[in-house]
Amino acid sequence: MNPLNIEHIQKIASDLNDMVPREEARIRLHQYGGGPDECQIVGNQRGYLRLGIEFLSIAVAPLSIQSNDAVVADLSYLLTDDSDVGFDWFERCEDLPAKSQAERKPHSLVPVVIFLVLLSTFIVFAIGVVTVVSWVCQ
Repeated sequence: MNPLNIEHIQKIASDLNDMVPREEARIRLHQYGGGPDECQIVGNQRGYLRLGIEFLSIAVAPLSIQSNDAVVADLSYLLTDDSDVGFDWFERCEDLPAKSQAERKPHSLVPVVIFLVLLSTFIVFAIGVVTVVSWVCQ
């Protein structure tokens, strides 16, 4: 990204920051299941707008002096008291894996293996039934 685009985005982020007040902006981060892959975000309109502005600001913020990739950000004003999840570290990294979870194709071998296991189980069960019936009929 060239510096002119970053400067323009910084200006937009600043304008949006001025347009959407922080007061009454609320976001609840809730883990409803057993792990971090089972979370939900609940928020009011102003909360979602502020969350977007905060992430946009993180994308164009200067990096921290202590860590080259860390970005100073504070979302605590947005989070409700009953939020289960919080973030205290934001890091920009340009060399993340090329594919996202949505882009990955499910492994095509898994259904075949499951089918073979079920088929084998059925065959072993059928052999067992035939054996028991032959014993009983003798």
